[in-house]
Amino acid sequence: IYLADDNLQYFFDTFDWTGRIEESKNDYLGVSFALLENDFSEDKREKILKLKTEFASDGEIINYLTISAPNFSTEEKLTENYIKIYLPKGIIVKEARGSFFQSNKNTANLENFYKKLDYQKDEELFVIEKNTIRDEKNKIEISEEGGKTVIGCWAQLSLRPFVLVYKLPGSWKQLPDWELVVQKQSGQKTKFSFELIVPKSIKMAPSLFPFNEPIFLEKDLILNFKRQN
Repeated sequence: IYLADDNLQYFFDTFDWTGRIEESKNDYLGVSFALLENDFSEDKREKILKLKTEFASDGEIINYLTISAPNFSTEEKLTENYIKIYLPKGIIVKEARGSFFQSNKNTANLENFYKKLDYQKDEELFVIEKNTIRDEKNKIEISEEGGKTVIGCWAQLSLRPFVLVYKLPGSWKQLPDWELVVQKQSGQKTKFSFELIVPKSIKMAPSLFPFNEPIFLEKDLILNFKRQN
C-alpha cells in the first residue's frame, strides 16, 4: 500500500502493510516474486530461501543465496518467475546461476499500447530503469532502489534453483557483532534457512535460531550474533 497522505501511510505502516524496506546495520535480504503466472493465475508454490554467510580469513564477507520452489506437476516445473532481490547497497556480484533474460520483442508494441491509453510514466521507476545495469555474463539486472542494491532476473525455480554469490561491503574484522534483517513478501509461503561460517579463531555467542533446518518465514526476521570474548 502506498498513499500520498503521510498520516494514512504511517497508520498502515504500523501494521506492516506498506512493504517498507527495513534498515539493517550489516546485512539485509528481501526477495520479491512475481505473483502471477503467464495466464494470470496465482503462483502458490512454496518458495525456499537458503542463505549462507562466510567470514573469510582476509576479512571479506561472502554470501551464498539459493532460491528454489518444489513442483507438484509438469506445468509448475516450467513456470517462469521474475525475481527481485533486495540486498545491502554496494554489494559486488561474483556469480549467478539459473537466471536468464526474457525476449523484449513486444516492448515497442506495449509502449504504443500504453500511449493510446494515455498511461503516464512514473518518475521514480523511470530513473530506476534508466540506471539499471544489464549483466550479460550472469543474465541478471542490477539497479538501486530504496537505498538497496537490487538484483532482478528470470528463473524457472522448479526446474533449477537460482544461485547468487556476492560480496558485502566492509570487513567483518571491524564488527563487534553481526545483524541480518530478512523481510518476507506478503502472500508468499516461504521457508528460510541461514548458516553463518566463521574462522575457527572466532567464537560467536549461541543463538536460538535453528541452523540445521528450514523454518517457515511468517513475518520479518532479525538475527543478531555477538562475539564471545
